[in-house]
Amino acid sequence: MKCWGSNTYRQVGDQTVVDRWTPTQVTGLLNGVVSIAAGHFHTCAVTSAGGAVCWGRNDYGQLGDGSLAH
Repeated sequence: MKCWGSNTYRQVGDQTVVDRWTPTQVTGLLNGVVSIAAGHFHTCAVTSAGGAVCWGRNDYGQLGDGSLAH
């Protein structure tokens, strides 16, 4: 899975806050992604194993991990 764009809230998924203007590998998602959903500052992916992984801004609990931390 690859993402690109503004990365102020780690929404590219490469564990940095460096803006990426070319497709950049999302950390830990080399294969097995079956669908994605993207918000303005966050993204979620559903894996072929049935799990979900989200990254980016989390001030309203967008990541679904029970926290409000980015």
